[in-house]
Parts: sequence; structure tokens; C-alpha cells
Amino acid sequence: MNTPRSGPIRRRPWNMETMAVYALYATVFFAPISKALTEIFSSIVLLFWLISQIQSPAGKWNFLRDSAFRLLLLFLAVVLISALGIEPDLRSRGLRGLLKWLQYLGIFAAAADLCKSPDRIEKLIKVFMASMLLVTVDGIYQLITGVDFLRAHPLHPGRIARMTGPMGAPTLLAAFYLFAAPLAAALTLKAPDRLKRAIWLGLSLLGLLGLILTYSRAALFALASALILLFLRRRFLRWLPLLAAAGIAVIAIRPLRYNYLETLNAHDLSLGLRQEYWTRGFELFREKPWMGHGINTYSQRAGEIQTMDGPYRGYAHNSYLQLAVETGGTGLLFLLAGIGAIFLTCRRSLTRNPVQTALAAGALAFLIQAFVDNHFFALETSMIFWILFGVFLAGKNLEKT
Repeated sequence: MNTPRSGPIRRRPWNMETMAVYALYATVFFAPISKALTEIFSSIVLLFWLISQIQSPAGKWNFLRDSAFRLLLLFLAVVLISALGIEPDLRSRGLRGLLKWLQYLGIFAAAADLCKSPDRIEKLIKVFMASMLLVTVDGIYQLITGVDFLRAHPLHPGRIARMTGPMGAPTLLAAFYLFAAPLAAALTLKAPDRLKRAIWLGLSLLGLLGLILTYSRAALFALASALILLFLRRRFLRWLPLLAAAGIAVIAIRPLRYNYLETLNAHDLSLGLRQEYWTRGFELFREKPWMGHGINTYSQRAGEIQTMDGPYRGYAHNSYLQLAVETGGTGLLFLLAGIGAIFLTCRRSLTRNPVQTALAAGALAFLIQAFVDNHFFALETSMIFWILFGVFLAGKNLEKT
């Protein structure tokens, strides 16, 4: 009788999907740190994920049948039409804008498809928390020395010196913390023992501290608004300490009170400048309200704006207004309808898993802050949003573990 040979157990070889998953972990880690590495790893994710879809049995593309994905595909169709309709001297900008939206929504679809197990979601969230720890230490070092050690960015000048960390802008860093702080708090609630609960509690307080030290009023108010909306359901009262800690810090600490409360008035420079940007944006929107002027052409259409702070050429400082100028009300409507459909699809999962609640709070806060900032048009923040929003969609059917 033949006996089986003994020997080392062979591990399963890595396949395309596994490599895409690990590239996704790398993308979410490097998103706030390096644009170049984010571009590289996100491209690897999309390449390996698409190959795995092609190699898989029939039916792997079932996610395309979801109504939310169909609405987002309609948004991409509008973006394509707007890019093709641009005059020749700006068409290259339009095609770059089309490719960028394909990248963002592609990484969203990949994250939603790849993160359908609790183990993968847990690993991705922990990688993101490791990134938050590094970014926050870098930001605190920047506050002490004046320059961060990862990218050598200086503190942001203004009414008060503001932490930017490796992202180079305090509002971008604040958008990162909109997800990081609630997720750390969620892991505190899920911790199985006191030691791990203490570790995650420390990280959640560190994330909240990082958010506050960006001195981004829009971000802090957006997170507070998102949590208050979630508080409308009683089970979300467990998140009240996070909001209370931020409120106490803002009121009790003099520099925070000055930034967040005392300077919040109609004469504040940042508010006045945004009013001027928005006036120009609404003028452009009224010219072509249905299909817009063409994706990725806002700064060329708006031209140089004379503001109280001098001439300015750039973004609208309102993601929705800028998108409406570029793709018209049609494109904006399809994008918001797709995002809204995902929230409706996932609403029942919010009471089962605090990580889902944290992802919902972060996404909702991001969308609120986008009314006054350009986060949909910045690689770092868009990549973080679409990856974690994909994880949010993937986690809708996972029970509390």
C-alpha cells in the first residue's frame, strides 16, 4: 500500500485578485503620503483586478447590475460626452479629466469587489490606521520643527500656523482625518479586550487631535454634522463622546476657540474669497447648465479672478459647483444619485457594525466638506474617499464580528 509523501505544505500561489488586494492596501496607505506611489499602486490594482475579472467565470461582473453602478456609469457617459465636446486646444485637458474619473470610479468598483470578506476589510482598515499614525506623527513633528519629515512641507501660514503633514494643505489633511478618526473610534468599540481597546482609543484621540490641529473649520463642522445626522437613530449615541471631546477642546483651548469660533464671521478672509469664487462659478454654470463646459476645464473657463487677496486662477472651492460647470447639472445629478443610492443600499448595515457607521460618517462628512473645498479634484482625497466608499458598499452584507 502506497503511503503519501511527507513534505512541506505548499501554499496556494498568488493569483491576480490577491495581488490586486495587496496593491489596494498599499494604495490606501500611501494615498496621504505620496502621489507618485498612489498612482503606481492604484494602477496595479486596476490592472490586476481587471485581469482577474476577465479570467473569472461568467457572472463575476454582477456588480454592474446594481442600480448605483448604473447611475455612476451614466455619470461617466456624461463626462465622456463633455470631454469629446471640448474645443481642440483644450481637448487634451478633457481627456485627462475623463481618465482621472475612470481611475476614481474604477478603484471604487475594485474596492467594492475585492473587500467582500471581513478579513480583507479588517486588514485594509488597519493599514489605513497605520498610515494615520505615521501621518499624525509627521504632522506633530512639523508643528514642532516647522517642516514635516516625510515631504519637507512647511506649516501653512494664515490667521494661525496650520498642520499640513505630507499632504501639503491643511484642508486635504483634514479630509483624511474625516475617515481616520471615526474608524479608530469604531475599532475601539469592536476591541475584544481592555488592552486593545486602550490602544485604539489612543489612536482615535490622536486622529481627532490631528483633525483639530489642521484648523479646518469646514472639516470639523462637517464631521459634527455627519455624526449629528447619525445620532437621529438612538443606536448611534455611542458616538457622542467623539463629538463631545472635539466640542470641549474647541471651547476650552484658546487657539482653537479663536480659529473655530471667534473668527467665524462674514469678514473672515477665507469666507469672503469663497464667495467671490462661487459668484464666478455660478456665472459659468448659467451659461451651459445642462451639459457644462467640459470636464477638467474649470480653471481655463473661469480665467483670472480679481479677489480681495489678489488675482486667483484655480478651483471653485466647491466640488459640486465645479462639477456642475464642467459636466452640467446632468453630470452632477447622476453622480449624486449614484452616491445616494449607495447610502440607501447600505443603510441597514449601519446598526450591525460600528465600522460601517464610521465609514458612513466619514463619507458623509467628506461630502459635506466638499461644498466648500475641492476634494473631488485632488488625487489624495479622492482616492481615499472612493476606496473607503467602496469598502462601505462591500461591507453592507457583513454581520458584526
